[in-house]
Amino acid sequence: MALTKRHIVERIQDELDFPMNKSILATESRFEIIKSTLESGEYIRISGFGKFCVKEKSARKGRNWGILRNPPGRFLPNRGKS
Repeated sequence: MALTKRHIVERIQDELDFPMNKSILATESRFEIIKSTLESGEYIRISGFGKFCVKEKSARKGRNWGILRNPPGRFLPNRGKS
């Protein structure tokens, strides 16, 4: 099961005995700080947890798997289908 924002809010509420609205506000404010920091080009280092940064990557070539599975010019026998 994935950890969702709702799970984080509920754990803050349970472990710190916060009311629901304050737990939501605490979670949202932390995510906004993280988001704005990453958007500004800075990195985030959380001691004992990890370092997070946004990396620019070049575009990669897309693939059309429908064509690759059935390339033009390849003979596919009719397997009893009309």
